[in-house]
Amino acid sequence: MDVKQRLRAVRRHNQRIDSKVEALRRLRSKAEKITTVYSDTPGVGGNTDKVGDILARIMDLENELAREFRELKSALIAAEMMINSLEDPDQQAALDLYYIGGKTWKEVARELNWQERQIYRIHGEALAILNKTCQ
Repeated sequence: MDVKQRLRAVRRHNQRIDSKVEALRRLRSKAEKITTVYSDTPGVGGNTDKVGDILARIMDLENELAREFRELKSALIAAEMMINSLEDPDQQAALDLYYIGGKTWKEVARELNWQERQIYRIHGEALAILNKTCQ
């Protein structure tokens, strides 16, 4: 895996975590809205299967999130080490904001008060340095 792929892994993990957290929020909201209907007839009424299914999905999603967080932590440590190995603070800032901060290149340019094409150049230079030093 080259440097850019290792850095992109951090963004992908963050995106997957955000997506799973949102799905978990929706499931919990759905579980809170389910009400139990009682009946005198045996075997009729209640939403226990529905609640049980949602709770099982919640537990599965929480396990997936825990695994994703572990993978993110590992990818994040590697990315921070690579980025911090750069001597140029502009390169560090651009890569940190994009790969770790999850910002778009337009947002990075705005935040660092540069034009977008400058960000692309700085990014390319940083990747070239990292590809030489981090292999």
